[in-house]
Amino acid sequence: MKISVIIKTLNEEKHIEECISSVISATNGLDREIILVDSVSKDNTVKLAYKYPIKIITLKNKDDARCGIGHQVGYMMSKGELIYVLDGDMITNKDFIKRTIPYFEIDQNLGGITGQMEDIKDERYHTKTTHVLKTQPIKSSEVDAFNGFGIYRRSAIEKIGFLTNPYFYSHEDYDIGFRLKKKGYNLKKIEIPLITHYRHTDKNPMSVLVYKFKKKYFLGNGQVLRYYLNNKSILIKHMKKLKIEIVTAIWQTGLLLSLLSLIYTNTIFIAYIILSLIAYCGVLAYKKEYKQFLYSIIGWNFGGLGLIFGFILPKKDVSGLKPEIRVIKF
Repeated sequence: MKISVIIKTLNEEKHIEECISSVISATNGLDREIILVDSVSKDNTVKLAYKYPIKIITLKNKDDARCGIGHQVGYMMSKGELIYVLDGDMITNKDFIKRTIPYFEIDQNLGGITGQMEDIKDERYHTKTTHVLKTQPIKSSEVDAFNGFGIYRRSAIEKIGFLTNPYFYSHEDYDIGFRLKKKGYNLKKIEIPLITHYRHTDKNPMSVLVYKFKKKYFLGNGQVLRYYLNNKSILIKHMKKLKIEIVTAIWQTGLLLSLLSLIYTNTIFIAYIILSLIAYCGVLAYKKEYKQFLYSIIGWNFGGLGLIFGFILPKKDVSGLKPEIRVIKF
């Protein structure tokens, strides 16, 4: 089975060579093509990638750069029966792809498969999570969606119309999973390592939050809700994933209403401030450290705003997408 590897990038000069080298190693001996789609990087990402035996495409318009567009453009240019998607800051495990191809050969109803991730991030603001376990025999489980990386069956994607929604600012993986499940395909996660992910290890986590906010990343929270308003089961599943964001959005709406109430009385506003202080004290007591508390509060508020404003964004027809691209090497 031919496999198309699609790497989406945006300013990934620090890890792109390791990313590409790991993919080449993992697909050695297979019928493969490797396609890198860059979202107008300002660093040396494309220059560093050029020396490798891969195909390179860049967007012409930086305003088109959203989380969903890179993998979709790569998919449109690819020919493989299997589509492996990942980001430029992800390193592929050498054995994963070859060990998972038989799953697709055995189960024709398998729409996609993913594995475990070692997520390397700044422990000042996060609790480090490492999901790298070796089990024999290999265990597998059904999942609703992937988390930014995985292998999809092309024929399954063709039946749902497109790979990733190019208009989504985030959560495009949820959308793929929901559409595949609706068509009756299964998605599996197997308990062996697939990637190592460098999650902004060279940046201050607080600055990463601000960066994501400026890039409208948090709008994806509301976009998925908007797109699946008419599908109760999918809507409920996504709402469960966004519990904190939904609570925060309600709290933010409460702030707006309490401010409007000042026209008539200050009682509601004072009550809102008191309740907010109590809630913040509870979060601080749970987080224990001031930096983690501040990081969480800012992140939740960005997420809540993204939920509200992403929800009111109009839906767009993906079938009419004609992105302006520049073929650098093909």
